[in-house]
Amino acid sequence: PLWRTCFNPWFRGQALSMEGFKAWNKSSSILNRFLFPPPKASYSWSNFHGELVAVCTESGDSVFPCLLMPGVRKAQDSDEDEAATAVFIYCHANGEDVGLCYEAGHWLCENLGVHVVIPEYPSYGPSPGRPNELTVYENVRATYNMVTKGIGFSPRKVIMFGRSIGTGPAIKLASELDVGGLVLVSPFVSVGNIVQHHVGFLASWLTDGLADIFPSIDLIPDAECPTLLVHGSLDTVIPVTHSEQLHSASGGICKQLVILEGIGHHGIDLHIAVVNEAPRMFALDGDPKELNIDQQLNDPSKTNTRIRAPVPAWDCYSGRWCRTSLPIGEKPKISRWAGEMESGESEGHDVNTDDGTVGGDWFAERTVAAGIGVGGEGQVQQEREQFLQALHQPDEESVSGGALTSGKADGSPGQTHHFSMTYTPRPPSPVNSVSAAVGGRGGTELEEDRTVPPVGPDNPHKRFLY
Repeated sequence: PLWRTCFNPWFRGQALSMEGFKAWNKSSSILNRFLFPPPKASYSWSNFHGELVAVCTESGDSVFPCLLMPGVRKAQDSDEDEAATAVFIYCHANGEDVGLCYEAGHWLCENLGVHVVIPEYPSYGPSPGRPNELTVYENVRATYNMVTKGIGFSPRKVIMFGRSIGTGPAIKLASELDVGGLVLVSPFVSVGNIVQHHVGFLASWLTDGLADIFPSIDLIPDAECPTLLVHGSLDTVIPVTHSEQLHSASGGICKQLVILEGIGHHGIDLHIAVVNEAPRMFALDGDPKELNIDQQLNDPSKTNTRIRAPVPAWDCYSGRWCRTSLPIGEKPKISRWAGEMESGESEGHDVNTDDGTVGGDWFAERTVAAGIGVGGEGQVQQEREQFLQALHQPDEESVSGGALTSGKADGSPGQTHHFSMTYTPRPPSPVNSVSAAVGGRGGTELEEDRTVPPVGPDNPHKRFLY
């Protein structure tokens, strides 16, 4: 019809304008001040030799660090170790960087027998740029690209793991791309809901347009993979009701909600629950596959020189690996090809070095002062020490909060389980072990032993990528 011919271009223009406005709103929101308060960098490009790689985003103009932690497991038909099968992409919380997650990542490798990959967020650690929903998701998506296309893992062997603010990009990716599972530790319904909880209805109404940031409750129905949610009953940063709502809305083919009684927003207990539930939820077995990039780096057909970095780099833009080409510790550079270079641009320019600082304002200052979503550096450090003790001294009685949960009332999917957690140290066996006594609400008492070999220079389970 004539009216459709006349008005369709106008409607398309309005839709594009609205999408542009939403993108601008997400990137410039004052809420980014409290959503992403980067801590003092705990590492640099000179740390984690053999485990740190650089990743260039799909837009081709930003390079960020990423930790790759190879995992091993016991072979099914022998006592020999073999490479893990599944990969956990670990989206960390907002009060920590990749360096502060190092022990947690290795702890998951050792206790689950999986590979762990931890992408960095913009302005965290040595990563450049401004942190917001769009840029954080861009980094996470680029990491998925590296794991599936750069290293060759099947998407069905990729498990998205998000905790706190990291559950936002984890849910978004799982709702858009094919993954093998979704783990959500202390997730939230939406940023707007958190704001309303902490600063009241009036403040949230004044910032109603900002509620669209990480709308997890709207996205999770499209995440049709197996989904595990873990939350502490005493979490005051993100109340447990957020997990209950997400569990109800989840579109997962099977889904599980575990509520830990007496646990808050931080602590090793949340990860221990994941270790016990994940093998029942996800396909962690199958053909072993090394998390190793030597073969790709030595194949001329799979490499180029667009990214110059002090570590190997995966370039999503070109779909190629780049060998190490800068001295240890130097910042990565992007060497654009002649057809890409803009007028006046020199080859080999530094990547964006914007530190992501956001100007102060009354609302942001008040929300930051309230400690929304951060939980405090002290709690982050305390949690890190728990992982250190679990890795290196699992038999010490001073380990606080450590508990290995187990004991479903039944194996049916979609059920909520509550666990009371206690830690029961035992004398060290030939292989260091941790045990736990768990009382479920169903009245069952279960006990379980798990080996926790320490990570260190003498540990044969510690493997490097290159």
